[in-house]
Amino acid sequence: MMEQFIDTGQGTGVSTSTLLPMIHDRDEFEATVGKSSDPVDAVLYHLFLGSLDKAEKALDKAIKKGPGPGDFRVKALAADIQRGRGDYRQAKAMYRHLLDEEAGSAREAVLHQDLGRVFFAEADYTTAAECFKAALRLRRRDGAPEAELRASETALRRSEERYRQTVTGAAG
Repeated sequence: MMEQFIDTGQGTGVSTSTLLPMIHDRDEFEATVGKSSDPVDAVLYHLFLGSLDKAEKALDKAIKKGPGPGDFRVKALAADIQRGRGDYRQAKAMYRHLLDEEAGSAREAVLHQDLGRVFFAEADYTTAAECFKAALRLRRRDGAPEAELRASETALRRSEERYRQTVTGAAG
């Protein structure tokens, strides 16, 4: 069975089951992200491939060569790496710090979405749903692209389904 996903461009998507970013078209991904000269894209490249050590090394290089440690993308990717490593406590702290910094900006919705993914991975489906609701509300308010709205709607629905399954003891 082929995994269902929401296309986010450049050969990437969001899995509708795990809610995590994924590669769905390796050729397109390699042609865009893999061939990019942006040092931050090198971090994304390794992160999407699941090579967390390489992603961390690329992040260090990006900080030295590129935008620097204060860049939003650098900080968000550092949090993504911690989530990927399963260091949920650290990832949540990093996302919350970014949320404080980005309050009221267009980036706030994506940060709520990312924070929700951490809670979802921890099986805290109630808190995950709260994050996804916040992301969806902000995305609707800001007129976000359809793929972003679908990602938040899907994440909210999956969190609510998983919560019901844990309460009723149903498998899923």
